Amino acid sequence: MMGPRPNLEQLTSALDALKVEMAKVEPLIVDESTRQQFRLYSGLLEKAQAEVMATYPQAVARLKQRMDQTRQSAHATQERLAEVLKQAAAARAAHRTASTAPPEPPEAIDPDLGRKLRDELLERFGDGLVLSSEAKPADPDTLNFLQRQRF
Repeated sequence: MMGPRPNLEQLTSALDALKVEMAKVEPLIVDESTRQQFRLYSGLLEKAQAEVMATYPQAVARLKQRMDQTRQSAHATQERLAEVLKQAAAARAAHRTASTAPPEPPEAIDPDLGRKLRDELLERFGDGLVLSSEAKPADPDTLNFLQRQRF
């Protein structure tokens, strides 16, 4: 998580306190070149403080705007996620219902279907020779002969 948020007033007061201390130190500097460097750094500090005072509120406003946009985006994402989770739960429930339902029994198969179909096909397309289902089966040689005659 984030630490304490920076406060412009606290920063300004800290910089002001630093400038007061620097003002106390400047007369104590004996070497002139060191004093000039010290004044240069004091001037840079003044410039930096003025720049912070000008840019900090704008930067905070931009960050706040980005945070608000991020919150809105996160909220929209959470809503979409909740919807997807609902759909997934519904799909799982439908799958469980479908997979736990007993399968439909197979359609009853007529045990005489093959015989009936054979008789019907022979009547329609046969060469006039009709083998009745009640007829006694012929010996294998007769059946082979009949099959060769049809083709």
